[in-house]
Amino acid sequence: MAKATKAAGAIVPAKQAAALTEYDPDELAKYAKDMIGNDQSSVLRVSIRVLYIDTGNTEMKDNRMSVVILDAAYENAYYGGAYDPDHIAPPKCYALGRDWNSLRPAETADEPQHDDCAGCKWNAFGSADKGKGKACKNQRRLAVISADGLSTQTALVAPVATFKLPPTSTKNFKSYGEAVWNLFKRPLFGVVTEVVVEKDKTDTYAVVKFDTGDPVDPALFAALKQRRDMLGDALLAPYQKKVEAKKALPPGKKQRSKF
Repeated sequence: MAKATKAAGAIVPAKQAAALTEYDPDELAKYAKDMIGNDQSSVLRVSIRVLYIDTGNTEMKDNRMSVVILDAAYENAYYGGAYDPDHIAPPKCYALGRDWNSLRPAETADEPQHDDCAGCKWNAFGSADKGKGKACKNQRRLAVISADGLSTQTALVAPVATFKLPPTSTKNFKSYGEAVWNLFKRPLFGVVTEVVVEKDKTDTYAVVKFDTGDPVDPALFAALKQRRDMLGDALLAPYQKKVEAKKALPPGKKQRSKF
């Protein structure tokens, strides 16, 4: 398996990637660019100590797992308050997209804070309640499938998990995606990726890091490209709008019909 060197984003391949001569290089470059992103800063859930699968809270051994990254998108999320684990709620304002420079509040956002993200006061460093960070979380959404036992058949039916990168890890992802393209001339679904969760130097935040295994063979690449195309824009699915809870009626009193 290829290992990342200490240089940021540098990858040493274990074997040469097979040339994908049957594909348009410009098409592959677009896949890679869309996933890497164009920000200037440099479902799985991430906690400080463990990596979970979003749909089942299944702990991953040694805080790592092997996946294929099928898709990636930006998410900016403003909650307007401290995280409360007892009252999980969608963000008041959020934006989803593939182009960092054109992000703006989603139509389904409950409380849009500005016309676009670039000019929003909450998207500026120093706007957070504590520290020098942003009140709006600049995150990345990823769509992944497990690389364990992956074949041309399972690539088309394996469950897709969502993977949300915290702001502290988006630079790592961007550097990794650029390194994979520069080395293999492949988008991220053309290689197996090792995802590792560690603590930062202050022992406070979770940091997600990436390392690559060998590039997949051309037949498996074709199946993974098909699976990526099957996803479409599923990764850009909006949050559900907040629905006000109905007040309980007194015993014996019936709801009056509006019609």
